[in-house]
Amino acid sequence: MDDRIEVSLVQAIARSNWTQAALAAKYGWNAQSFRNALNPDQPGSYVNIRHLVGTYRSTRDAAILDAVGDELECLMLPRLSFDGLASDEAVLDNALELFDTTGKMIREVRDAIDDGRVDDDEWRRLEAASNELQRALAAVLYRCDQLRGDHA
Repeated sequence: MDDRIEVSLVQAIARSNWTQAALAAKYGWNAQSFRNALNPDQPGSYVNIRHLVGTYRSTRDAAILDAVGDELECLMLPRLSFDGLASDEAVLDNALELFDTTGKMIREVRDAIDDGRVDDDEWRRLEAASNELQRALAAVLYRCDQLRGDHA
């Protein structure tokens, strides 16, 4: 196992309005222990499931799910929730995002196979584009599900 999960947590915190100390305080973690767990150069300190879940819940950064999915060799999609009720316009907005994301995926495939092989960096970009595409598809489905009403 490498340090992708720790790196994803550190980067998610940096992209958010949170600090490591603020997250530790929110969840009652020892701040120094949390800092050590996020430092791959700190021997014997590891991120635990509470750190992972708390950081994801606070930041909602999909890169965390991608890192965990990479380690488990699976795709992890967030359960989506939207404010307010779905509307035709909201579904169409999500569908347009899906088309845009599909185009990005196709461009990544074209660029990756341009020289007849796929290197490690190209593979990582393909995986990231694929994850983004699947999240966009899930958003359309969740929005349409909202329009089903009580699902009766």
